Amino acid sequence: MRRILLFVLVLAVTASLVFAAGKKEAARVSDGVPTLTYYLGPPAVIATHVDTWADAPIWQEYQKRVGINVEFIRIPQDAAAHLSLLIAAGDYPDMIEHRWGNYTGGPAQAIADGVILPLNDVFRDHAPNMTKRIEMMRQVGPDNVLAMQTGAGEYFGFPMLRVDDETLVFVGPQLRADWLEKTGMELPETIADWERVLTAFRDEFDVAPLSGTGKFFDARNIFGASTFASAYRVVLEWHQVNGHVQHGFAQPELIDFLTLANSWYQKGLIDPEFVTNDRSVFDNKVYNGQVGAFIGFTGSSMGLYLNAMADRDPNFDLVGAKYPVLNRGEYPYFGQRSGFVVPRATAISTKASDVATAARFLDYAYGEEGHMLVNFGIEGVSYTMENGFPTYTDTITNNPDGLSVAAAMGMYTGISAGGSAVQDGRYAVQYLLNQQQQADAVEKWAQTNAAEIMLVDLSPAPNVADEYGAIWSEVLTHAEESLLRFITGSRPLSQFNAYLRELEAMGYQKARAHMQAAYDALYN
Repeated sequence: MRRILLFVLVLAVTASLVFAAGKKEAARVSDGVPTLTYYLGPPAVIATHVDTWADAPIWQEYQKRVGINVEFIRIPQDAAAHLSLLIAAGDYPDMIEHRWGNYTGGPAQAIADGVILPLNDVFRDHAPNMTKRIEMMRQVGPDNVLAMQTGAGEYFGFPMLRVDDETLVFVGPQLRADWLEKTGMELPETIADWERVLTAFRDEFDVAPLSGTGKFFDARNIFGASTFASAYRVVLEWHQVNGHVQHGFAQPELIDFLTLANSWYQKGLIDPEFVTNDRSVFDNKVYNGQVGAFIGFTGSSMGLYLNAMADRDPNFDLVGAKYPVLNRGEYPYFGQRSGFVVPRATAISTKASDVATAARFLDYAYGEEGHMLVNFGIEGVSYTMENGFPTYTDTITNNPDGLSVAAAMGMYTGISAGGSAVQDGRYAVQYLLNQQQQADAVEKWAQTNAAEIMLVDLSPAPNVADEYGAIWSEVLTHAEESLLRFITGSRPLSQFNAYLRELEAMGYQKARAHMQAAYDALYN
């Protein structure tokens, strides 16, 4: 296990956005303590327990250690739309955690629009820990540093970093192992195997066994990580093949996947409510024995369900399967794999009341003390050192307040919630891989060619950003709606070629050319 320690800076943010319009040379001070505002919301598994990160022990301790108060913004469910409204109104906080590649024109345009600051000088002058981390990432691979920058070489945020192997793969196909045993089925490898298994589950348990959430780009969607599409060499995100950038939404081979999915839907193998399921509905279906297969995470899916069902149904068991292929013996084409630099980062906004204080607050997590705090929490509370290894206590693994492991991890360490951080492999071993089913699953899911195909978070050049954003927004919306309609049968598969022509008419090739140019500028 490589021991480059990783950090999560999912840092706290405001509950109300009230900014002093004038001075920006000093943070607002309350009782002698500087106060900053931060746009960062807890994920769903934690949001049911707290309104904002201010209520989580991890961020209470973090603020105390750095001597800086943070007001966390209460973020609604549609965080992206909410942030867009704030930005449009020019009403944004000191620090903003976001996937900046999703900003129209990317982080370069966010800088050009005067929303966030370039951080090269800030890192040099006020973030010594982050500066050291950049050099460490440069040694791992120069591409990692490029992923933290705009095309002009400007650092735009404090990123989340992953280096240890144990932190890179954490999503994949999962099945009810006890159902496999009861039906006498083997773990599926090929698409044909999957159909036989799903059919057996349907017939034995009277369910539509393959389910997921309706949010298209949620990894828990049936499209998650291009699990079944990748068997046809279709990747439902921007990717490259031999230097050629493309998107699976416009690949001619997509028809093969849609034909399969439509067939499964018509045969009752896919949950007819997969379009409308939200996370809580989906979780309850798992708990109530209505789901036999799904795409999910090692921790907040497999680990969560195994722990929750241990007392309710002692026979309940899950197993991870390799990403499916068409022909037995083939190597899986694609699957989930994180880059070393995760495409989310906390930027410092141009409205920051005190840039140096904001940088000091964020930088703490990248030093040794901060790294231990955000990965393991408070020593003696959420972890103890055992033979030099930080080991989670019952506060995490058997929480006395009844929190799930996933919720306790978020409340007491923050690292599992994502954000601006470096994840430690020792966290992953205990949370993502602490049960044998999880370790076995990750070993299978890691066996793909994803590392050769996936892209860093590319952004078109600022001079074409508006054009790209307008085109891609229309293409993306139309593609998502069309794929769902093809699968459910509300649009006949015979119209697939018409669908491709519609993408062309919307400007797909122009958008693709802008992404190709961004790729070429980064690597050539």
